Amino acid sequence: LIELSDKINAGTSFSSLAKLHSQDPSYKNGGESGWLDENRLPVVFKQHLSQLKADELSPPFQTQQGWRVIKIIDKRRVDNHLIAVKSKLIQSKKNSFFKNWVNELRKGAYIEIFDHKL
Repeated sequence: LIELSDKINAGTSFSSLAKLHSQDPSYKNGGESGWLDENRLPVVFKQHLSQLKADELSPPFQTQQGWRVIKIIDKRRVDNHLIAVKSKLIQSKKNSFFKNWVNELRKGAYIEIFDHKL
């Protein structure tokens, strides 16, 4: 991995080396995993990701799945307010759907009360 890291630092494409040498399923995409939520990654990944800037390569490090080298293409911050609003909108839509479903069930139901004290 150190030899591969040296090649990448010397200008060889991360993607081409990942396609040839990686055993991770992402090798098909040149090692690209897409956007990742740092909070959902194992601690060992977070430790290395937090130290990297865009277009930087991590030193080789070991995980339970084997040795890794990470190259950060870009970073972006997630707007927590946007996530909260999205969550509320989804919950509101679910509640509306459920309420409509219950109302439709009631329309088709026949209810007869035999106890006149109710």
